[in-house]
Amino acid sequence: MKEYEIRQMFLKIANAYSSFAYDDFKVSIWLDLLQDVPFTRANNNLNRYILNPSHEFPPHPGILAESDIQHTKGAYVPNAEETRLMLADQKRESIQITKEIPQFVREQVKLLGQPTRETTS
Repeated sequence: MKEYEIRQMFLKIANAYSSFAYDDFKVSIWLDLLQDVPFTRANNNLNRYILNPSHEFPPHPGILAESDIQHTKGAYVPNAEETRLMLADQKRESIQITKEIPQFVREQVKLLGQPTRETTS
């Protein structure tokens, strides 16, 4: 991107978010960070960001630099087999942790679980 493109985007951000302020130093930093990002991508990302009602704060440079692949790619959801493997791994880890607990700690835990005898006066 070029400096005038950064300034153009800053004007849009400042008009969409009243808390956004910029100066020559901020322009210089963002220009350095976004120099390899095509203006059309950054501008599309900015428009998408501004139109999302959950975005209460101005965007940061990383939002503008995101590729289209990052936008279309949602959170990864494992399939049934991957879930079974993950649960089996967690069970193995749980067993391993249990084996590593010293005997005296196990005895103390057992004592804590026993009902206490109340004394009567």
